Amino acid sequence: MGEQVVFTKIGNTRGFFAIQDNMLRLADFCTESSMITGKIYVGRVANTVRNLDASFVEYEKGKQGFLPNPNKHRIQEIEIKNGMVLPVQLKTAPLKTKEAMLSVELSLPGIYCVVTNTPGGIHFSKKIKDTQKKVIKQALTDVGDEAFSYIIRSNAAALSEVELDLLKDELCSLSEEMHQIVLKAKSRTCFSCIYDKSDFVIRSLSKIDFLKTDRIVTDSAEEYDYLKSILPSCVSDFLAFHDEKQKLPLSLLYELKSRLHSMISKKVWLKSGGYLVVEPTEALTVIDVNSGKNIQKMSKSELVRKTNLEAAEIIPFLLSVNNISGIIVVDFINVASKKDEEEFMVLLKKRLSLDCNKADVVDVTKLGLVEITRQKKDVLLLSKIKEAELYEIIEN
Repeated sequence: MGEQVVFTKIGNTRGFFAIQDNMLRLADFCTESSMITGKIYVGRVANTVRNLDASFVEYEKGKQGFLPNPNKHRIQEIEIKNGMVLPVQLKTAPLKTKEAMLSVELSLPGIYCVVTNTPGGIHFSKKIKDTQKKVIKQALTDVGDEAFSYIIRSNAAALSEVELDLLKDELCSLSEEMHQIVLKAKSRTCFSCIYDKSDFVIRSLSKIDFLKTDRIVTDSAEEYDYLKSILPSCVSDFLAFHDEKQKLPLSLLYELKSRLHSMISKKVWLKSGGYLVVEPTEALTVIDVNSGKNIQKMSKSELVRKTNLEAAEIIPFLLSVNNISGIIVVDFINVASKKDEEEFMVLLKKRLSLDCNKADVVDVTKLGLVEITRQKKDVLLLSKIKEAELYEIIEN
């Protein structure tokens, strides 16, 4: 069974939810803080710190962000100096004591492609087959700007040859928008915001795989028309409008509140009766796997095997739903058999490969702890829930 995608409100806040294998895989809310990511400002370098190989840039009056050395990753050959004025984009929003993460590589995301302000030609997602790449390249002949680079996303593979105009139009539109941003960066005064568009629907759709989606449903007639106009036929055929005046609300139909509640809790229950304890800290997130008070009639080794497999299945979804990033350490239940360990590790890696953020198993320590890293692109879901004052609604 493929993924079910739902656009609806929880309380008064618009939300996006993706359900796979009867589990919540993705969740997001359209809050003010979530719309900060992607904004582009004309900033001023406040302080260059050599031992950090980075700089602090004031992008709004009184607000600073952290800018890693762009030359370190060969993004752009720029010599960053104190007092320098340059365009910067917020890659992550500020959180508690941490400043926003900035970049001089500006990017504009779409459903089918991403445009950046650095030259580099056209690049393709690894999920697109070579035969499809050739067809797409032909369709994009004489399109684009040599000063920019383009990443063709995996969802472009869902387009038929006659629908490649959707990709072409999006690429041209984003190119023109990037061109305007580059011009504004040269003429606007310091601390000016030169790009603040953030399309919640586009951002949400970029996280899913169209070819693995069975259904997209919304309770907004305006949203339905918009989705119909931008989706390929193989997806729009599964697009549905849900009229809540005649039917149950989508939040009830898909049990969204209870799904959210179970995923944001510190104790996450497994089907077998086991549970996970999720403990976020300043430096990393620790997840402990427990068999609980399982009374099923099975051997201890079989119970451990089953609990670990269930944990390996849900943990990647737990990370993606909650936007947990950085270092994650998982303490699975010790197993005597190397075969059993390999079984749940294979499942864990398979689930992590579905993540729209880069997520990898780094190592298994001598103590048997599994180390995972996950790329940060957004603030924690719990922060958005609290910002939108949804916590009590979800809890009840």
